[in-house]
Amino acid sequence: MLNELKKFWRIYLLSGTLVLLVILALIWPNLTKPTGLATSRAFVYWINPANCSIPLEDDWNLFSTPCYTQDKTVAQMLYDIDGLYSSVHEYAASDSLDPWKAYNPSLPNWVVQDLSTIDETHGYWINMRLATDLDIIGQKFPVYSIPMERGWNSVGYPTFTSRAVNQSLSDLYPYWRVIEYFNATDDTYRIFYNSTQSGTFSNIIPYFGYWIYMTQSGSWRVT
Repeated sequence: MLNELKKFWRIYLLSGTLVLLVILALIWPNLTKPTGLATSRAFVYWINPANCSIPLEDDWNLFSTPCYTQDKTVAQMLYDIDGLYSSVHEYAASDSLDPWKAYNPSLPNWVVQDLSTIDETHGYWINMRLATDLDIIGQKFPVYSIPMERGWNSVGYPTFTSRAVNQSLSDLYPYWRVIEYFNATDDTYRIFYNSTQSGTFSNIIPYFGYWIYMTQSGSWRVT
């Protein structure tokens, strides 16, 4: 029996959002007819590059990012503002015993910090030393499913599309009670109540982190 022979040619064609990966001439001599046939396979992957420019004010901000990156370590995600922030914090509703996690870049390396990553599904408090933009280069995923716990949840908004509150939270109806976010430009909370369908904002917009109170657990689908 002939030894298996594999030959791969990869063609990467970058054009806008298209990455075309073509694998040609995948040859398995022991599986083909005596005349020999080459099997060609083509795989097409759509990748949507995304650039996030998140405005951050001096002092406290509650932010999120819709940009997906493979390296989600805090140091890498906040590389663009290295030295410009004092600490970053996350509220993990799934950890009822110790929900608050923190990362402080000024602490020595031997200190164990319980916030190690920043992803698209959570909201993060960050204490800035000055106002600037956090730029993140990544990709845009088409859909997210964010688990929601009973009680307060600190979540991100992983999309670039602003939507009306009720439209965006339709998956959580009728179990969400209130949604709010912190506007760092005037140091105030903006809030919207499900019961009265009223509040101080009407649309959920990118780059902010949001507090959502749930009467029972659920899953929030964000596209």
